Amino acid sequence: MKPLIKICGVNDIQILHELIMIDEVNFIGFIFYNDSPRNVTDNFLQKISKIDFKNKRPVCVYVNSSKEHIQETSSYFKDPILQFHGDEPAGFCESFDRKYIKAFHAYNLRYWKNYMDLYSSAHAFLIDSGNSVQKGGTGIAFDWKLIPKTEKEKIIVAGGINSSNVSDLLSKKNNIFGIDVNSGLESKETIKDIEKIETFFKVLKKNGK
Repeated sequence: MKPLIKICGVNDIQILHELIMIDEVNFIGFIFYNDSPRNVTDNFLQKISKIDFKNKRPVCVYVNSSKEHIQETSSYFKDPILQFHGDEPAGFCESFDRKYIKAFHAYNLRYWKNYMDLYSSAHAFLIDSGNSVQKGGTGIAFDWKLIPKTEKEKIIVAGGINSSNVSDLLSKKNNIFGIDVNSGLESKETIKDIEKIETFFKVLKKNGK
């Protein structure tokens, strides 16, 4: 199965327009977390409602946010998917009546079956290489041999993915539903680089993806 591609941590309008024009992009992620350097600003959010996402699905990313904050910020987008990257219980994730992605960390992969049973209503599961302190955005890849070999659940892989190593990830043939790329497409922290983005998709094309 051809993995879907999510570009996350977008907080620049020009880059957003560039991504919308790339056919291979399926999801565009926006982070709403004050501790993240890629946190979406109010100024950026005010411009969102005027943008035509075409066939790209927005994903709003949260870490232990209040229900009010999630409802307010996600309302700027048309039919967004919510991504929960914190300790949100399943009932909370379900309460918005939207598709949601539940993230968990690679260091907890030994519990993945219990985790997926607990969040059985999730649209997909994102495995990130965060740690007990940093929820994500470490820029470090985990051991992809640990990716669960499952056909039942949709697995999205994140953490340290870039044009230099995505071919190795694809070679694992773990029935990956999606690939989430963030800092690997930046020229410096928070600054997405269109040349790196173009190179990334050239590599995917060579791999038949």
